[in-house]
Amino acid sequence: AEGVATARVEDLGALIDSLTRPSALLELAALALCLGLAWFIVRTWRGNHRPGSVWFGERVVDGVLFPVVALLLALLARWLMAKTQTVAVLQIAVPILASLLIIRVAVRVLRVAFPLSQLVRVIERTISWLVWVALVLWVTGLLPLVLAELDGIRWTLGGADVSLRSLLEAALSAVVVLVGALWISAGGCRQRQILPRMAAEKTASGRHRQALWRARYSRSRPQ
Repeated sequence: AEGVATARVEDLGALIDSLTRPSALLELAALALCLGLAWFIVRTWRGNHRPGSVWFGERVVDGVLFPVVALLLALLARWLMAKTQTVAVLQIAVPILASLLIIRVAVRVLRVAFPLSQLVRVIERTISWLVWVALVLWVTGLLPLVLAELDGIRWTLGGADVSLRSLLEAALSAVVVLVGALWISAGGCRQRQILPRMAAEKTASGRHRQALWRARYSRSRPQ
């Protein structure tokens, strides 16, 4: 683990050195273009969609779709630019956008599933802090050391050797499954709310047409 961490630190030094090169300005321009294009695409797709959904959120950059599009564009830009130069800015931007995507998915799903819960706000902040801390540890090369230390904390539970790392990974897997289930459930609830409303509007429209037809018919009848 120490060898991996040392390699990561060396990679971080090379990455910092690449950030000082003139080519980094070109990467910044490419990143700005990716973000602007993602904003335009999401704004175009947003159209008449009802605000507050998981994908679109309350604003253009508030939903899940914006970091998804921005991440895909950044990955494409990094792949293209890596053929001609050493990539530094986009190398950092991609994990940042991926972290933002994870946070947005968790936050939007929880807000749609539990819109009035105060506990959700605390959970949102906790998830955000954990994701950003994990990102910093990964970028600085300290994450392998932290994982190794967590793996070294062990005890016997029910005759099985359990480490703190395995428990955290199991908890993370459970959170991912829970968020996915809540997302599906939130989408189903929204659909069940929309369909009755559409049926009611259709019924009201039909009654309105019947009333107009009766009024016209009564006027056309001879007195």
